[in-house]
Amino acid sequence: MKLQTYDTYYPDASVPDSLAVTLAVEEESLAPLAGEDDFPGISKVIRTIREEYSRPLTVSTLARECGMSVRSLHRAYRAVTGNTVGRDLLNRRIEAAADMLREDDIKLEPVAMETGLRNAKNLCRLFKEHFGLTPGQWKDSFHRSCVRSA
Repeated sequence: MKLQTYDTYYPDASVPDSLAVTLAVEEESLAPLAGEDDFPGISKVIRTIREEYSRPLTVSTLARECGMSVRSLHRAYRAVTGNTVGRDLLNRRIEAAADMLREDDIKLEPVAMETGLRNAKNLCRLFKEHFGLTPGQWKDSFHRSCVRSA
């Protein structure tokens, strides 16, 4: 079985260099991205990242699921979103972890496992890189802002 790639769908097309659309990872913004429909399989990858981020996803797995080669997926995805598949998957996982940490009594290890970040140590490192705060600092600042607004 031959896998369909971007090149076989659009043999005369070139991937646009200047198309820069960021992946909106919030649940409310599930509208298609600009150019998403021009690249077969990309909308499936974006939907999978948004909805199934906790699965053990890899770029190879995503490419196979949407019927593209890894190289074609990388090129088309970057053309549509302006980011890499791996970066958007990681961002989605960290954002989901931040949402989960809004709960008062939740521990880091279950959050890390449920979001696909593997363990609390990895969650803390990635969280600090992303937000500039540790999960505990972020949680404290979030709860302080909730108390002030109430």
